[in-house]
Amino acid sequence: MTPNREKAPREWAQEVAALPSLPERRARLNEVPVHLAPLVKTHLKTIWDRKNNHAAQ
Repeated sequence: MTPNREKAPREWAQEVAALPSLPERRARLNEVPVHLAPLVKTHLKTIWDRKNNHAAQ
C-alpha cells in the first residue's frame, strides 16, 4: 500500500493550471494547504510566464 502523502506544490500548480476557466482555477487554488500556497503561486506564475513567452514567439 502507498503511504498517504501530501501533494507537492508543483503537483498542485499543474492541477490548477490545467483547469479551463478562471473561476475553476481560483476555486482549486483555495483548496491548496495554506503553508504551500505561496510556493504554488510561484509555480503558477512560472507556468503562465512560459506559456506567454512561447505564444509570443
